[in-house]
Amino acid sequence: MDKGIFKNEMIGFYSFDINWIYLQPDHAVMHKWVVMSNPDSENFSDVTAYFKLSVVVVGQGDENISIENDPNPDTEDILTPPQIKPEYFQTKFRFVYAESIVPMDIALIGTGNTDLYFKIEYSGKKLKTKPIEIKPHECLPIG
Repeated sequence: MDKGIFKNEMIGFYSFDINWIYLQPDHAVMHKWVVMSNPDSENFSDVTAYFKLSVVVVGQGDENISIENDPNPDTEDILTPPQIKPEYFQTKFRFVYAESIVPMDIALIGTGNTDLYFKIEYSGKKLKTKPIEIKPHECLPIG
């Protein structure tokens, strides 16, 4: 039956066991993005929709947990079914040149060293490089 924009067709499908939810902390899955696919389509591994889900399973004698608004709406916590094969890409950062490096460590005799490192935050992941020690003769003179 065609209802205009809202057709009676499956947009996507995701399956999970209710026991899996019950075994989660507080018997709940909160604010998780679910990747959905259509099992009736030609390629079952194509992503057809994303759905944000919060589910609480309460058994006899369990305390009911209320579902609140997502405190971190920008977080990408994703549940992906096994038939969806994610594509991974690698981003490389190469730092070739740095200038105006000022000695930051305090030295009792002479000038101090500087330990350089980079912090990168991307898609909620935080990375930090190993420090590289810059000797005093490689830094800018003070004064």
